[in-house]
Amino acid sequence: MIFKTQHPQSLISRMFILEYIRMLDTELMYSKANEYQKNKYFYSYLPEGEDVKEQLDLNWEYLLFEATITELEHFMKNFLEQLLEIDEKMKAVVERMKAESIVEQARQPVDINLMSVAKSDLENSKGKLII
Repeated sequence: MIFKTQHPQSLISRMFILEYIRMLDTELMYSKANEYQKNKYFYSYLPEGEDVKEQLDLNWEYLLFEATITELEHFMKNFLEQLLEIDEKMKAVVERMKAESIVEQARQPVDINLMSVAKSDLENSKGKLII
C-alpha cells in the first residue's frame, strides 16, 4: 500500500481507527481477535533481563502500512462498547481544550488598527447628515 495513491479520506479514517486501537487494552483485543487477526495484528516478546512471562504487543507496522480499511473496520466492530466509552472521554478532553483555547484567545492582546477604524467610520457616515 502506498499512501500517495490513497484517497485522503481513507488515510484519515485509518488514523482515527489507529487512535482508537492505541487506547484499547491489548489483552482485550487479543482475546476478541480471530486467528488471522491474532497472527497479523499481534506479536509476543520476552522483555530483556526480566523473569516475567511473555508480553503481547500490536504489530503497528502491519496496522499502519498493510492492513486494509475494511480489515480494520471489521476488527473494530468487536469493540463498539469500549469505543463509545473512549469517545465520551475524548469529547470531554476536546471540550476542555476548546475552553482553554477560548481563554487563551481572550488573554491575547487585541490588535486595533486606527486607520481601519477611521476608514470604517467614514464609510458608515457617507450620505448621512452630521450634526
